[in-house]
Amino acid sequence: MIHFLNMCSPRQDTVKLMWDCASSRHDHMECCRKKNVLPLCMQYCESSHAVPADYLNHLVCLQNFDAIRDCFRDHLEKNPNIFGDN
Repeated sequence: MIHFLNMCSPRQDTVKLMWDCASSRHDHMECCRKKNVLPLCMQYCESSHAVPADYLNHLVCLQNFDAIRDCFRDHLEKNPNIFGDN
């Protein structure tokens, strides 16, 4: 995951667009707390802001990737995405 993000970063808006689509720029903090996401990684759950770009400082968050992804998915199963698609 980190490799992929680092590879896409030079492509300017690629990571931002993927992040916006996956997260819907929704606040997933409550879901992430329920899934015991580490405090350091909660900034990935509070996705109403831009995706954190200092990936290497958050390598420990890889262990929470599935939980964060599941929160994003749970939201998208019940709500339209950021583009209004169902």
